Amino acid sequence: MSTRDANSPDAVEVTTWHLEITDPAMLIEARPARVEAEFVPATRPTASFSQWLYRYVGEPWHWTDKNTWSPAQWDARISQPGFAAATCMVGGTPAGYVEYINRDGDVEIENFGLAVDVHGQGLGGWFLTRAVEHGFRLEHAHRVWLHTCSLDGPHARSNYEARGLRLFDTEVEWRTLDD
Repeated sequence: MSTRDANSPDAVEVTTWHLEITDPAMLIEARPARVEAEFVPATRPTASFSQWLYRYVGEPWHWTDKNTWSPAQWDARISQPGFAAATCMVGGTPAGYVEYINRDGDVEIENFGLAVDVHGQGLGGWFLTRAVEHGFRLEHAHRVWLHTCSLDGPHARSNYEARGLRLFDTEVEWRTLDD
């Protein structure tokens, strides 16, 4: 996506909401998923798997910011201090993922999502609960936060808020949806 203004051809207004949770006791457990799933933290993340998950999960939601990244940029991402990741597995197959950056206990969920082929299985709340729990287990974690936008899935923000994350900032900008 490219930033534009309201007069740019094909521009759409995009609202981004920043949400946080500052105490693991504030986390609200979701109903169990309707399919058996596993939360698998990455003990040896790879750049190619991270890139594949980014495209697999994010393509329907216009995640394009990293589509032009080189292999070196993907390697740098997974090698940066504080990087952590986990995969949602259903039937032995990756169905979603979460990536974190831990900056001295301020844990940002940079990417979170499920593949569209598993939507409607009750996995969103379950996976988010596990992702936030894991975020609070990262070194010195005192806050877990993320952002979502009006281009994300229709239930994304409500899922975050239902788990106990609270809005702390909102941004509005005009963008064009680049392929």
